[in-house]
Amino acid sequence: VPPRWVMEPQDVRASEGKSRLVLHCHADGFPPPAVTWRRASGKKPGNYRDIVAHEHAQDLRIHSNGSLVFGRVQEDHEGFYLCEAVNGIGAGLSKVVHLTVNVPAKFVERHRNQTARLGSTAVLRCEAKGDHPLKILWKKTGVQLDQKLSDYRYMLKEENTTDGTISTLEFFTTSRGDSGRYVCIASNEHGSDEMTIQLYIQEPPDLPRNLRVIEKGSRYINISWKTSQDGNSPITQYIVEYKTDTGKQFVFAEVWHDHTFHTAVPGSQSHAHVNGLRPAVTYQFRIYAENELGRSQASDILETTTEGEKPGGPPRNLKVDPVSSTEFNVTWDPPDHDLWNGEILGYHVGYKEHRLALDHQYTYKTVERPISTASVALGLARPSMPGRQYQLTNLKKYTRYSVVVQAYNALGQGPMTPEVVATTLEDVPSSPPQDIRCTALSSQSLQVSWETPPQYSLNGNLKGYKVIWENMDALTETSKSEMITNAFTVAIHGLGKYTNYSVQVLALTRAGDGVASTPFYCVTKEDQPEVPAGVKAFASSATSIIVSWQPPHRSNGNITSYNVHIRGVDPKGEWYKRSIQPHHTSYQAENLHSKNQYEFTIAAVTSVGEGPRTQPITISPSSDVRAAIYSFGTVLVIPWKQDVMLPCQCVGKPEPSVTWKQWGQIVKSSARVSLLKKGSLQIMDLHREDSGNYTCYVENRHGSDHITHRLTVQVPPAAPLLNATSATSDSINVRWKNGDDGGAPIRGYILHYKRESGEWEEVKVSQKMNSFVLSPLWCGNDYQMYLTAYNRIGMGSPSEIVKATTRGSKPDDSPSNGDNFVTVNVSWITLHLSTWNDGGCPITYFELEYRRSGEDIWTLVSNNIEVQKTYTLSELQSGTTYDIRIRAHNNAGFSVAEYRITTLQSHTSSTVPTDEIDPYIPQHSSVYSDLKLIIPLILCSLAIITAAGAVFYCFRKRYVSCVPTIYGARNRLMTMTVGPFIGEIASLHDAQTAAALDNKQNMEQREQYYATVRKPLRSPIHEMATLEKIPEYSDEIYPYATFQLQESVPPGGDSRCNSAAPLQTFVYHNPRLSTADTLQLREVSERSVWRVTLVSSCDVPIHRPKTIPSDRLVNGTQRSGQNNRHPCSIRMLQLARRTSEEARSNFGPISGFGNSKHQPHNSCSNRDQERDGSGNLFIPKLDPPSGFSDAFELSEAECDRGHSSQRHIRDFVIAV
Repeated sequence: VPPRWVMEPQDVRASEGKSRLVLHCHADGFPPPAVTWRRASGKKPGNYRDIVAHEHAQDLRIHSNGSLVFGRVQEDHEGFYLCEAVNGIGAGLSKVVHLTVNVPAKFVERHRNQTARLGSTAVLRCEAKGDHPLKILWKKTGVQLDQKLSDYRYMLKEENTTDGTISTLEFFTTSRGDSGRYVCIASNEHGSDEMTIQLYIQEPPDLPRNLRVIEKGSRYINISWKTSQDGNSPITQYIVEYKTDTGKQFVFAEVWHDHTFHTAVPGSQSHAHVNGLRPAVTYQFRIYAENELGRSQASDILETTTEGEKPGGPPRNLKVDPVSSTEFNVTWDPPDHDLWNGEILGYHVGYKEHRLALDHQYTYKTVERPISTASVALGLARPSMPGRQYQLTNLKKYTRYSVVVQAYNALGQGPMTPEVVATTLEDVPSSPPQDIRCTALSSQSLQVSWETPPQYSLNGNLKGYKVIWENMDALTETSKSEMITNAFTVAIHGLGKYTNYSVQVLALTRAGDGVASTPFYCVTKEDQPEVPAGVKAFASSATSIIVSWQPPHRSNGNITSYNVHIRGVDPKGEWYKRSIQPHHTSYQAENLHSKNQYEFTIAAVTSVGEGPRTQPITISPSSDVRAAIYSFGTVLVIPWKQDVMLPCQCVGKPEPSVTWKQWGQIVKSSARVSLLKKGSLQIMDLHREDSGNYTCYVENRHGSDHITHRLTVQVPPAAPLLNATSATSDSINVRWKNGDDGGAPIRGYILHYKRESGEWEEVKVSQKMNSFVLSPLWCGNDYQMYLTAYNRIGMGSPSEIVKATTRGSKPDDSPSNGDNFVTVNVSWITLHLSTWNDGGCPITYFELEYRRSGEDIWTLVSNNIEVQKTYTLSELQSGTTYDIRIRAHNNAGFSVAEYRITTLQSHTSSTVPTDEIDPYIPQHSSVYSDLKLIIPLILCSLAIITAAGAVFYCFRKRYVSCVPTIYGARNRLMTMTVGPFIGEIASLHDAQTAAALDNKQNMEQREQYYATVRKPLRSPIHEMATLEKIPEYSDEIYPYATFQLQESVPPGGDSRCNSAAPLQTFVYHNPRLSTADTLQLREVSERSVWRVTLVSSCDVPIHRPKTIPSDRLVNGTQRSGQNNRHPCSIRMLQLARRTSEEARSNFGPISGFGNSKHQPHNSCSNRDQERDGSGNLFIPKLDPPSGFSDAFELSEAECDRGHSSQRHIRDFVIAV
């Protein structure tokens, strides 16, 4: 069966992009025919090729029933297609059909970014494909760009192509506003399409903004910024310029070129790490953004200070000068300023003995920076430059020391200086020679030897030794002898024979004699004795003679015996010797011939031998024996409390009578005095009053005789007469007179003393002195003293106790400058301990306690605070009232002072007005005697009376009251009479000049505070708690304080407030004064640093002075000619300040004083107001005492309420 059509192919139209398009070609027959599809090669039928060979065959497939299926219709599919069905029977079937593809408007490129330089030519090309006719529109930000209404800066063009249309948008000169998104819309009858072209007008980037420090160290700072516009060109890099703050003397931008460092960071970063900086140095930063088109303007300047470090260098020019044997004067210069790395707070002076090992630690003394008096007076407690001199004391004598100095700041100590070696001056040796030995060389010489004192006690270069000796056997005072030698052994000649000597040895330096050794006692050797001192011989009977003698004056040894030599007076007579025991001093020769004469001679004998004999004495025995005494009168020196026998041995026949007399009075027997059988007188337990001459009388009928003994009883000295003559803070001068020396030379004194509640102490005083300075003593203490003398017998009686007091007293009841004794901050207080008067006695330590107000229990901080310049009590809570109790102790006692203080709020300054400090213990003055209170009360009373009279006068004249208003928290209006300020109005100046100056200053200040805000320099130790509280950016700044001056209402004008009402901005113009340095109100009032002038619109005539003295204008601020502010005005300023602290408001608009075109209708304005030619009223600019002030502005409704009263008043908003 030949093929036949089941579904014959037909021409088809389809839209481009249609999915699954079927060209039917279904034939039937037997056998089933084979269906093939071919496509014409061109746009016309013919030259068919198989589908499989076609380039789009992959988009086509032949269904099993013969249909041609297009997966997705494309424009290229359009053409002629041939379908053939053949089964071998018959001619077969074929059919040519045409596929028409309808192409809608479309863009091959849907989006494109295009750039152009600012000011150059730019062409935006939009090529649309699709069936004609094609319509193309251009839009930007939804607004169609029309050729007819086109800007002269651009032009639209169109060009048709075979398969579409090309539209161009050409800019002749590009501007920044040409940047944006341009939409090209193409449409035909088959559809529409859009193409977006993002045009970027490239230019140099905007300046970086919001510079801020994100991190900083001592040698680096990390800063960040924001870039608001990159100029439509990627920022390639940021240039960071920085330099040290060269000070305000450089005002030209060229300074950057001379002191600038640069660093670059990639444009992808918005932060920079700047290193290689110096510690504690203030730097200024500015940043440029840079892209391919150029560099931006410089950013605002960011000023910041690097963190500190320990000092990087040692002090310079260290010098050590010995002052004494125990003191050095150490001087130095500060380190190089570039190496301070912060504020130098002081120095550590280290010292050690040079001979010690290198690893031996130094002993350090700290030299703190003193507190300047001016700073204390201001309450700033700002220390002055640290001292560069120190006195090292209590050093070892004549010792080499190594001395170093290092500076320190808040972060630690810097390096030490190279050590300087110095030696303390020489002093006398502090120890005697050692191992002293004394031996007798002969009867008249001694040998003394010793060893050198310990090396540590020499205290200088040893120059020799001094040997001192004294005869201890002398009954009367003798002088000491001395000898200087360089040897360790010395022989002393010319001494007394068999004499006891005390020997002392001391060392010598150039400074003088050292400490003498303890006395050593040496006795010279024995020698032959001297001749007996006297000889007597008497006939005791017809056959006997008694002979007696006195011992030698110098026995030169121990007498072992006496030799009595006897011979008859005969040329051939021989001497006979009789040896007598040493305790016998008489001998009776027996069996003699009465008619012969005999010679007697006596010699003393020691272990050395017999001494010289006495002259011979010749006598004969006799039967007539007259009364005679063969004992000798003697001079006796006997210590008290011993017994003594006064001999009175006699001969005579008949036996003579014996009588004893003392000072012409017969001596009677008593318990202590007795007459012995042999005529001697015995006295027991000798007393001082027993001293005297005792005479023994003997008598018989043949004659009489007598001898006299001189007895001296030695006792301890009598009590001296002691007096205290003068006193200092640490010494008492005493003098004395000696009493009876007790019969023996005084060998010294012992001075006893004690404090009122102390133990007895004593000091030994030389016998050559009759005065003494007793020191060191405790200052301001009562002392008791008494003196005792001593001799060879012992210690004498004590003198009367004398009382004396050293000068000085306990510390004053409170510091002399109590208002400045305490400096208050947010979380700590500083006590200026050095300002406490010590009462003449150095303060030894302090005790400190504190408690919160209202609590009963005190918290002890320390009961032993060392004496120092200042002491800081930290870790307190801000805005809290505390009671502070401090005790100052010295040797004379202690005093207590108490203060009630309130720590500051975290946003206030680092000092506190003095009237916040309440030294309420002790408090002795009466309220009525306080002139600081009475005078302001009187002045305030007078001001109130004057103001009341002025107000009454105003009402009488039907004028508007002169009432300035001060707005506080919650929009409450407080009125105060302007009377105290009337005198200040007279200083008005030319209005136009003043207004222009004020506007300029206000705008400059506004720009300054809306620009990057600089933080103040950070002090290493002070104001750390409040430093980070300072706002850094414009949105953190507290609002300006403004006042609003309402203009008079012109005829027919609206009485409501409007933008024409001038606002005067109060801005402080000293950027160095931070919140941590806010001046105190009391100081402001006393020094007239700033003032407020309140101007009324009527009642009080305003007179312009002809001239204004130059001393009344300071930095554009009107000064008062008076030195002291009126007390009422002070109170008003304080009230305004406290009120402003309760509320914060937004910035008010800033404008200058414009020219008034209309004169006010107020009847008093023309008469009572003085204006310049332009109609401006001069309002003095106010410089408040703190960095920022704020207040509430008048709202429009409030202004309406102010005018509803029909009183044309001048309204001010003042923040102080």
